Amino acid sequence: MSRYRVAVNVEWTSKCNARCVMCPREAIPHPMLMQVETFRRVVERLRPTDVFRAVIAGYGEPTTHPRFDELLEIARGATVRVDMVTNGQLLDEPRLRRLDGVLHTLIVSFSSIVPEVYERVHVNLDRQRVMDNIAMAQRLLRRTRLAISLTPLSTCLETLPQTIEWLRAQGVTLLTMSPTLYDR
Repeated sequence: MSRYRVAVNVEWTSKCNARCVMCPREAIPHPMLMQVETFRRVVERLRPTDVFRAVIAGYGEPTTHPRFDELLEIARGATVRVDMVTNGQLLDEPRLRRLDGVLHTLIVSFSSIVPEVYERVHVNLDRQRVMDNIAMAQRLLRRTRLAISLTPLSTCLETLPQTIEWLRAQGVTLLTMSPTLYDR
C-alpha cells in the first residue's frame, strides 16, 4: 500500500455539446465514447487504499454519452467517492434524480449570469437553461452536493460578483475557481 492516494480522472466521452473558448477542442479531431465495459473495469480497480476520488470529467461532456444511465449505475458500485463535472445543459429533473446519491459532488462549470459574457465563453449552450438547471439541482439534490466551478477567464471577472450573488440567492454555497486564469 502506498502512503499516497490519488484522484482518478475518467473521461466518458471526448464529445461535447459546447464549444467553450477555454477548451482546446481542436486537439481532439476524432471524439470518442468510452465503452461501458471499460468503465466497469476501471471501477472494479478503484481501491480506497490507493484512490481518494474518481472524477468524471475531461474535454467531453459526460451527460452526452448515449449510455449515460448505464455508466451512472456502474459508478454507483464504486468503493471510492465519484464526482462529475458538467456544463449543466442536459441536467433535467429525471437525470438529477437518478444521479442523486450516486455522485458525491456534481460540479457545474459556469461563467456568468450576464448573457453576453456567458455566450462568449460557453459557446453553443443555453445560458437560461443552464441557470434553470442549476436552480433545479439545488432544490432537488439531497445526497449529492452541488458545486459551481466558476470560469477563470478575464472576460468573466467583471461580472463575477453578480454571478456569485445570483448563485448564493439560489442557495448554492460551494463555489470553486481554478487557480489558473486563462487568457483566451
